[in-house]
Amino acid sequence: DKELIFQFSPTSIEVMGENGYLVIDADKVGHYFSPSWEEIDLGVTLRRPKYVGEGIAISRTSGYTVLFGGDVFVKFFEDWSHNGTYENGFLLLRKKDSLQFVNTAGINQFQRIYADAKPFNGDYATVKETDGWTLINGQGNFQILPGFDEISPLGTNVFSTKALPEYGLYDAHGNELIPVQYNQLNFLRNGIIQGRKDGVISYFDVSGKPIVFH
Repeated sequence: DKELIFQFSPTSIEVMGENGYLVIDADKVGHYFSPSWEEIDLGVTLRRPKYVGEGIAISRTSGYTVLFGGDVFVKFFEDWSHNGTYENGFLLLRKKDSLQFVNTAGINQFQRIYADAKPFNGDYATVKETDGWTLINGQGNFQILPGFDEISPLGTNVFSTKALPEYGLYDAHGNELIPVQYNQLNFLRNGIIQGRKDGVISYFDVSGKPIVFH
């Protein structure tokens, strides 16, 4: 053990997995340290940095955004911000109405810019194409054809969709579990899904099989 003396006033310390530590000072400036507590000079001022998982942190600095951690140091020369944390090896970055998924090296994994998207939920993410929302897998491939008004995560690898003003339930492979005919779907405890249609309440399991309560 060795005594560690900071040359600033630390307010928080974040462990970045095996890539070291992120220490925030009283001015909300970040300081990056190796696993052996040697401070690493990245050559930029880390303003309001945030650990986003998988050993990587993100920070805004003068004119651009940086991803850093371990062997990774990537600059984005536009004002990109993160949407969520690394999930399934991908981080969703946003700049106004442009979104992209980057891997832990900061590379646009699918070489695509989306008009809208949501972070990975399990093995899949939802993205908006010209014809509507769809699901993609970890290779960026469509799992269902685009055309939905909305697709939202309901549980790990389970998503809900709606054709206004009705809702249905599909799995990540595009198989219909619950028909798109309910005014509301609620995900309850123990994997029970409650559907409401014209005041009538029905119950299903996560596979879409009706549950009858006696």
